[in-house]
Amino acid sequence: MSRAAAGAALLCAAALAVGPGSASAAAPAAAGPVAVIVVVSGPDFEDVMSVPGLQRLAAAGGAALLSPRTVSGDEGPGHELTLGTGTRSAVPFADVEVEGTGERRRVVGFDRIVGENGDRSTPGLLGSVLAEHGLSACGLGPGTALPAADRQGVSPAGSGCEVRFVGFELPGSSEADRRAALGRLASVLPALVPAAPRVLLVLVAPAPSPAMDRVRDEVTPIVMVEGPPEDLLTASGPMHTLTSDTTRRDGLVSNEDVAPTILRFFGIPVPAEMNGSPIRVVSDAGPPVSMHLEHLQNRRIATPVALAALAWVVLGGVACILLIARRRRVPPRVGRIAAVVPLSVAPIAIAYLAAGRLGSQASRNVVPFLVVMVAGAALLGLEFRRYGPLVPAAVVGGASLAYLVVDALQGWPDTPFTLLGGTALDGARFYGMPNNLIGIALGGALFVAATLQPWTGFCLLVATGLFVGFPDLGSNLGGALTVFVAAGLWWGLRTAGRLRWRDVAVTTATVAGGMGAVFAAHAWLTSTATHGTRFVEGRGGRSPFDTLAERIGTGAGLIARSPLTWLILVGLPVVLVVALRPPPVLRGAFERWPPWRASVLALLLAGIVAFVVNDTGVAAAGFCFGLGLAGLVYLPLVEVPWGVPEGAPG
Repeated sequence: MSRAAAGAALLCAAALAVGPGSASAAAPAAAGPVAVIVVVSGPDFEDVMSVPGLQRLAAAGGAALLSPRTVSGDEGPGHELTLGTGTRSAVPFADVEVEGTGERRRVVGFDRIVGENGDRSTPGLLGSVLAEHGLSACGLGPGTALPAADRQGVSPAGSGCEVRFVGFELPGSSEADRRAALGRLASVLPALVPAAPRVLLVLVAPAPSPAMDRVRDEVTPIVMVEGPPEDLLTASGPMHTLTSDTTRRDGLVSNEDVAPTILRFFGIPVPAEMNGSPIRVVSDAGPPVSMHLEHLQNRRIATPVALAALAWVVLGGVACILLIARRRRVPPRVGRIAAVVPLSVAPIAIAYLAAGRLGSQASRNVVPFLVVMVAGAALLGLEFRRYGPLVPAAVVGGASLAYLVVDALQGWPDTPFTLLGGTALDGARFYGMPNNLIGIALGGALFVAATLQPWTGFCLLVATGLFVGFPDLGSNLGGALTVFVAAGLWWGLRTAGRLRWRDVAVTTATVAGGMGAVFAAHAWLTSTATHGTRFVEGRGGRSPFDTLAERIGTGAGLIARSPLTWLILVGLPVVLVVALRPPPVLRGAFERWPPWRASVLALLLAGIVAFVVNDTGVAAAGFCFGLGLAGLVYLPLVEVPWGVPEGAPG
């Protein structure tokens, strides 16, 4: 039987699997190991976990959630392409067409796909690497042409290959229809598994379905099992889960991990162009059922509570400005308590992060927790006002920084379900410090530094940069760069009140020394490769300028999709101008407390750096803007003579 004929029989079996009938066609036998990748469009995690046949697969191997994230410029098929590139990729058109007859088929417009990805990824990498080792990949059914192709966009037409992608779409839109189709698929899986010494069987949903999009479910199911064919489909006992070094989290893997997993199965080294890592079974943990439930709760509540926080900061900020403007008529008690508003900005971020460890993100748990934690931290900080006007902000900032350090030492357990957005499950950053916490770490350190001697404060900022950048702590290169820039700028502003050329040199030296230490740590102090390790080693052949250009493009796309981000983009330079040319009430406070002025200016200037050097620049600059604005109104609120009539002493 030819490859094409065998492929037709196998595809017929897959088609019957999702229809009302059954199939008994057998996959072609093989003398060596075979990988079968079943690409299924439509199911969510609960659908897969409801099917007994797939539960048996998870008992023999494991089941997990998969982050299907792609990159800007993708029109949809990038989800499938990434399965073969091992690096998030884009396809610039929505419909993938295949041409060719007989034993070969070619993806139409493959040159456009290659051009769209540039140096970011290598379309056709999996097929070409397999061919270099005397192996081949076939694709049968929808969603399989791209992952099976080589660098020319060509793949064999059939199923007699060592790597066999089999794809189909679930019929119907109801939960009952999806699960019935999956049950039929499970019943014909023996027809897809060939007689071979060892088989790698993976069932993966490459992209969220429309039903998942409606509930904002951003993670798809994956089941993987490996071993002799007779052991794959008949296992009993408890189910297991999966993980990879890409995510470093049990129960979660990335779409970038599929291609490295296939290569590892055949004993082929994973090329540097692939960012993913091989998936492995975690035998002492079950499938992430509760993780997925909490993810869905997080998706439902994240937007309302984020809008509530934004409303509090904006309306509270406006109220504070009005109070300062009318300070002669405001009762002293009202004026003094208003300082709670700027003091609450950092606790908001920490509370929204800490909510990730509640175990349940139902509103009845989350809302009281947020209110109590934010109000309690701000009011507690205000109690330290008797020690000086800068001390309350230093206490709140120091406590916020300390919480981040503790969370990092515990492996960032809060980030999968943080209410700040950009969770560890959505694939923006699987481990380390999320970009939206850069401003909190920096702002907390700067607020503490304002109460210290210049050299001590500078050392604190450098230490914060190392914390943000070191592997197994913050592991955030863009964040570390931002903090080191802030440290150099703060030194000049703190010691001279302005920036001189020598301060530019100090800033450059601080960045060079700090980032050198961070890069050295990523190269030599971690047993698991990080994005920092790949950057140091030059893996993938990308230059820093390519990375910077991509990050600016990603940030521009985020701004275009989210109108609220314009508040940060426009507000950051406006607040910086106000800080440089302050109104009289703020000018007097800055003159009395120059260390505070240095900290506020360094924070705002660093926010601009954060916007440029991070891939989600708006998120990275967000709390630099928020804390910078809070810093402007804070001193007048704690210093002004509330309720003193015009002309009266005070």
